Amino acid sequence: MNTVLGDSLIRRLRKERNLKIAELADGICSEEHLTRIERGKRAPSPWVLRTLMERLGEDSNKYYTDVVTLEDKYVVNEKDKLKNLLRMCTSESNERAERFIVRLESDRAFSTKENKQFLQMSKAALAYNRENYEDLYNFATDALSVTKKNFDVDKIETYFLSCDEIWLVNQIGIASAFVKSMEKSTNIFRMLRKVIEKGCIESDVMIHTYTSLTYNLSKNLGIAGEFEECLEVCNKGIEWCIKHRESFCHPLIIFHKACCMIQLDNRSEGIIMLEKACAFLKGLGRDNELLQIKGYAEQQFQIIISI
Repeated sequence: MNTVLGDSLIRRLRKERNLKIAELADGICSEEHLTRIERGKRAPSPWVLRTLMERLGEDSNKYYTDVVTLEDKYVVNEKDKLKNLLRMCTSESNERAERFIVRLESDRAFSTKENKQFLQMSKAALAYNRENYEDLYNFATDALSVTKKNFDVDKIETYFLSCDEIWLVNQIGIASAFVKSMEKSTNIFRMLRKVIEKGCIESDVMIHTYTSLTYNLSKNLGIAGEFEECLEVCNKGIEWCIKHRESFCHPLIIFHKACCMIQLDNRSEGIIMLEKACAFLKGLGRDNELLQIKGYAEQQFQIIISI
C-alpha cells in the first residue's frame, strides 16, 4: 500500500470537506489512529481505508489497487457465501443463512468490528427477506451503532456516511413504515436521497440502495397523495435504473409513475406507462407482480391491460 499517497490524500480530502478528525474517525478508528495514518506513520487496514474513503465520497480502489488482496481470503469467501444465500431469498436459503450466521458469530476471524457489523447487517437482510420489520429495524440500528454510536436519524444530512452505513439507514427507513410511521419512513428516505445525490461513490451497494430508496420513497409519496413529488422521484429513479441497467425495481418505479400521472389527470400517458411496466414484468418472467399490477389498474382506475 502506498502510505505516502494515503497520508496526503486522506488529509486533503478531509480538509476539502471541512471535516474534523473526530468527525471522520467516528466509529471507524481512534482520532490518534487517523492522525497517524494522515501523517504516514500508520498504514490503515483495508476496512478502515475503504470506510474512511467512502465517507469522503471516494472509492479507495481508484487509489489503491492492492487493497482487496490484503483482506483475509477466508473471510472474504465466507462473506460471499452468506451474501449469495441471502440474495436467493427462499425459505431454504434463509434457513441456511441463519445457520451460517450463527456459525460465523463463534468464528474468531469474525470478531473484529467490521465483521461484527457485517453479521448484524446480514441479520437485517435476513429479517427483510422474511418481512420481519421489527427485527429489520433493530438489527439495522444495532449494525449502524457499531460505527455510529450516537446516530440521530433526524439529522441524516449532517453526516458523512460510508456505503454500508447508507444501506443501513435505508433499511431503517423501510422498517420505519411498519414499526414507526409512514411519515417517519418518508422523511428518512427524503434526507437519505439528498445525502446520496450530494456525492457518493457508485458502488454496487450504492446502486442497489438508491434504487431501493427511490422505489420505497415513490411508494410512500403515492400513498400519501403527494403526486407531484412522487413523479419527480420516479423520473430520477428511472434515469438511475437505465444508467445502471437495474431491472428489479425499474418496472415497479415505472408503475408508480403511471399511477401518479393518472392521478394528475394525465390518463393517456399514464396508461402507456402502465402498459410499459406490465410488458417489462412479462419480459422478466415476473408473472405474479404482473397480475397484481393489472388487478390494481382495473380496480383503482378501471383500466384493463391486455398484456
